[in-house]
Amino acid sequence: MLAFESKDGPLVVRTNPGHQSYSVERDAAGKLSVSGAQVITSPNGAGIVCPTPTKLSWSDTVVTGESVVEAVEPADREGCQHLRLRPASAAEAPGLPFSVCMGELGLPFVAGDRLRISRNDNATGNARLLRAVRMNGDRAELWLLRGAPGAFGATGWDSKLFTISSLQRAADCHARPGDGCATLEVSDEVVLTFSPRSVQLRGGEGLSLRVPSGEKLEARVVHAVLRPVVDRSCSKDLAAAPVDVGLAVLVRGSSSSAQQIAAPPK
Repeated sequence: MLAFESKDGPLVVRTNPGHQSYSVERDAAGKLSVSGAQVITSPNGAGIVCPTPTKLSWSDTVVTGESVVEAVEPADREGCQHLRLRPASAAEAPGLPFSVCMGELGLPFVAGDRLRISRNDNATGNARLLRAVRMNGDRAELWLLRGAPGAFGATGWDSKLFTISSLQRAADCHARPGDGCATLEVSDEVVLTFSPRSVQLRGGEGLSLRVPSGEKLEARVVHAVLRPVVDRSCSKDLAAAPVDVGLAVLVRGSSSSAQQIAAPPK
């Protein structure tokens, strides 16, 4: 991964992810363009542009430890849900806002739920984890993971549920920089391994299964991208990571004990 630094005048940055070669050029007028990458074309001959997926994200500030859900708002158009959380030990304290954006997988929590929340940011490994477990009523455990899959274990991910890896195989599409930012993103694939079987998923795909204990597990890859070129003047933190996977995992209590993996949705 090569760092990209803004300079006056022409600028070319090259790298080679997935056996593809990318060049980002900035002309004298400041306009950015990409060339050199392998591109597949549609029937009319036009290059297929890599999609820009919604990224898994959550609020930087969250009530950790035991808390009470005071309110849950419906998801907005971006697939974000908003809660108000109050520390369980402070009955008179006002609730604090907390937001989660994870696409089509909705939060399993409702007003009145008591949660135990923990988080871990592994800055060295470019990974973050948030875990919320419902303490009252039916079991519900939510895991949110973002960053490089190889660093998820250091954040506290329970690999007994399954292991996570990135194929780091760039999709055949035309990457293009954003407005004024030379960072390039191309789609990646994620491998979830439930020994002895594995499932490959792209951003927006998911699966559900029954684990031997009878609990139902749902996993959804919210996004999975590679960044062959990073413009560090406009891409910070996890948005500058070479490999960036956003995964939401929900475990619910159930009486069934058969393990079955459902095919990813079309």
